[in-house]
Amino acid sequence: MSFKIYNSLSRKKEVFKPIHKGKVSIYTCGQTVYDDLHLGHARTYSYWDVLVRYLRYKGYEVTHVQNFTDVGHLTSDADEGEDKIEKRAKERKVDPYALVEKFIQRYFEDLDALNLNRADIYPRATQHVQEMIDLTKRIIKSGYAYEKDGNVYFKVRKFKDYGTLSPTPILQKKSKCRVHADTNKNDPNDFTLWRKVDSNVIMKWDSPWSVGVPGWHVECSAMSMKYLGETLDIHGGGYDHLYLHHPNEIAQSEAATSKRFANYWMHTTFMTLNGEKMSKSTGNMLLIRDALKMYDWEALRLTLVSSHYRKQIDFNKSNVRNSEALLLRVYRVFERVQESTGGKSESLNKWIREYRVSFEKAMDDDLNTPKAVDVTMLFLKKVSQSLGNKKSILEKSVETVKELLRVLGLRLDKEIVIGVTSGSSVKVTLSWKELVKKVSGSLKKKNKIDGLMEQLISLRVEARSKKDYATSDDIRTALKKAGVELEDTDSGVKWRVK
Repeated sequence: MSFKIYNSLSRKKEVFKPIHKGKVSIYTCGQTVYDDLHLGHARTYSYWDVLVRYLRYKGYEVTHVQNFTDVGHLTSDADEGEDKIEKRAKERKVDPYALVEKFIQRYFEDLDALNLNRADIYPRATQHVQEMIDLTKRIIKSGYAYEKDGNVYFKVRKFKDYGTLSPTPILQKKSKCRVHADTNKNDPNDFTLWRKVDSNVIMKWDSPWSVGVPGWHVECSAMSMKYLGETLDIHGGGYDHLYLHHPNEIAQSEAATSKRFANYWMHTTFMTLNGEKMSKSTGNMLLIRDALKMYDWEALRLTLVSSHYRKQIDFNKSNVRNSEALLLRVYRVFERVQESTGGKSESLNKWIREYRVSFEKAMDDDLNTPKAVDVTMLFLKKVSQSLGNKKSILEKSVETVKELLRVLGLRLDKEIVIGVTSGSSVKVTLSWKELVKKVSGSLKKKNKIDGLMEQLISLRVEARSKKDYATSDDIRTALKKAGVELEDTDSGVKWRVK
């Protein structure tokens, strides 16, 4: 089955055909680096990671470019207000360049923690100002831009296809258009390619027109074309970019080159938090680094990609718990395979092939990740019911699941540590609370806990024999918090590290 992408430009699914056979160029809008990332950012970037992973899985050579906006993005997200980075730097009384360095470092820390592969190239706007000046010159030469009082503006109405990407009309009549602070514009709809700035602005550059800064929109065009050429295979971004930023990118790029800017446009939808829109002003916001303190990273990652990228998702405790339960089921099957001695059957070979086909069919359908998760869980159920297969086939099943779920950004590499003890009397010199503390410390250092577990289980068996069920339950609960689960079986007490 051919890989299909929902193209925001045509508003339909299209079979993906790269410009160059076997190679794919992808540009995704990155971060304006003045603050920490929240879970909405994580959702968007996780899907671009899945896109790149799946294309590479299919054998494509992918070049992924994602920018850092470190100048030019105004507080209005258009042509009004103060530069977001300079504003935040003033508030914190720090140099804007130092602010940028800090948040780029934290950006990588957050996304590394969620197992996102890094893009191949991370261009910064401040390092590509000359390219933006050169592109602006080309646009002026083509007749699509004009200079006034040191500022350069794009002639929106001259570009006949302006706004075709947006689901709603962008252009407004002058009489209906809100009052703009910038009276230099011939038309309030025109947008800035170069902006003259005051002498007190720290980040500024010389240009043929004035000392100033590039417009926010021209940055992405200049940086993407430098590294990927004048026509991109895929351009991705958040749904909010459909209404202004991306239409402006298309207009200025195609005005300069007379070529199609991008063949496929992909947009992720928003994430809500506990049923409400994420908003810094209302405090309804959860940073990635805070979420990682609350939940396991793999459960977070699965939650982020378990709904379709074009479908709005709500982040809440229930959804994360569902992801935790799914991951537990996955690891339980891995555990059963690890414990199984196998048999003679080879029936799973057929299901392994069918699972791969079903997984690829789901992903080929515009990255249908929820369907990919569903077919994985159905396959794992089949594996659990087929433990009489040859051991090598059972192990192949596990490796196939790991291979395919790595496309979704999961590692599934947690060591499955299992032990069984009868709880027979052993020498115990510490209290159960002290032993649990030692277990927790050993797990963090990745040391063996067999001896400690024998002592703890012995204490628990002793407590149960005395009908001291409160202590027995307390030991189980404390161990669970430490990351160890107990299961009473006919052969003894089975324990496993989560």
